[in-house]
Amino acid sequence: MAAPYLNQPMLKEAFVVHLVRHPKSVIESWLRTPEKFWHYAHWQFAAKHMGIVLTSENLLTWLTERYVRWNQMIENGMVGHSYIRIRVETNPKQAFRELACCGLPIQVNPSDPIWKGRNINAHWQNAQPKTQFELQNVESERLREQLRSMASRYGYAL
Repeated sequence: MAAPYLNQPMLKEAFVVHLVRHPKSVIESWLRTPEKFWHYAHWQFAAKHMGIVLTSENLLTWLTERYVRWNQMIENGMVGHSYIRIRVETNPKQAFRELACCGLPIQVNPSDPIWKGRNINAHWQNAQPKTQFELQNVESERLREQLRSMASRYGYAL
């Protein structure tokens, strides 16, 4: 949630760890969020910093914009910072190795269940999103291209 503040003087020495997840998975997860939860602080925080009002009429556009703008905010804010991008789908052991290679102090407890592997989608494996995310359903060609380009930079295909 620090994305809007990465250029603040107090964070000038901060090491940025940018966690990304496949945009289709993120947007479908957000589509499962009932409208009654849109007033929660993290949804309002994102809306405030994006300058877009969330309504049920603009939901798909807003969610796509949220993914693109938020990640773009991080990419823009990382200039001048030490930075690493890690895909959420990365094996936890590999992610920790990548962080350790950056000189970050990593403490590992080998008995922690994370080392036994996990399914990051287990929480939602039986849930169906309200709507399957399909790129062609995003009305704006500009936004479709921005999402396609970002996904490609992050190693995902749409």
